[in-house]
Amino acid sequence: MFQKFPFKELFLDEVRKTPGMANCHAHLDRAYTLTPEIWEQASALMEEKWVINRDIKRKHTDESVQERLTYCIEDFISQGVVGCRTHVDADSIVGMLVVNAAAKVREKYKGKFVLQLVAHPLEGFLNEDASGFDKGKMDLFEEACSVCDVVGGLPSRDRAMEGGDRKHADFLFSVAKNLGKDLDVHIDQENNPLEKDTEWFLDAAVENGLEGRVTLVHSISVACQPEADRKRIYEKLVSGGFNVTVCPKAAVSMKQHREKMAPVHNSIAQVDELLAHGVNVSIGTDNISDIFVPEDNGDMFEEVLMLASAVRFYDIAKLAEIATKNGYKTMKINP
Repeated sequence: MFQKFPFKELFLDEVRKTPGMANCHAHLDRAYTLTPEIWEQASALMEEKWVINRDIKRKHTDESVQERLTYCIEDFISQGVVGCRTHVDADSIVGMLVVNAAAKVREKYKGKFVLQLVAHPLEGFLNEDASGFDKGKMDLFEEACSVCDVVGGLPSRDRAMEGGDRKHADFLFSVAKNLGKDLDVHIDQENNPLEKDTEWFLDAAVENGLEGRVTLVHSISVACQPEADRKRIYEKLVSGGFNVTVCPKAAVSMKQHREKMAPVHNSIAQVDELLAHGVNVSIGTDNISDIFVPEDNGDMFEEVLMLASAVRFYDIAKLAEIATKNGYKTMKINP
């Protein structure tokens, strides 16, 4: 008698041995903003989507953001998720609107669901002519971080100024140290062998005394590097007590640099190698039904299934650990 391999059932059996899953990366403030018109623009480059997304964000209201987050959280709870770390935009487009609305939802679910907020500077900190950093943007971000649980970041957003990515990182380190909060930063998203931000960011975090307080989201471009370089980076991740959060659907949907040469790999951090070297790897849904990942529906098991396929990693017990215990470690929670 033929039967389908019960991957989901076996995975959930492992999850049931724990308090539940942890979604370690999301953008719930823009979840379910997809429309037929936006769908038609979903094939644009990531940098182009940053601009398109501005009009979407301008339609946010306190009520709509709260409703969106609440809908997502209830869906997560039905899946057996006990906590979510979501980035919330804090920039010149929305000001503090999204952060303040999300903080109300965090309070609403206190004791029932762990909602961690990460201030996300999607517009970066550059002034209009990219000649320097805008104090108003920096002050707004620091205010947002004081309300949120974790300091976010997107160093690549400020590459328009020479050294802007590193100055962006330096500002993040300063805010994290001033507020005594951890960092959760988007890094090396392009799957590009010329993008080498993970290593210098790790080195700078150590120089700033932030060992054990940094989570890197994506780190896809590390997979483009030669084996010796990858191993060196993995060792730095372990020695610094840093985490890596992968978002499989978002990662494999990145535009590919077909003309660039790199070791053969799929567009995702090499989770099998990371685990073998002792790196704490967690998982998240990232964007849900929005312009960035239009086909994602926020299903944690689908992310795990994509991870298993993309990395050819089928150890169900370890996949469950990534979605549960490793996530608790990343979020520093004890559900």
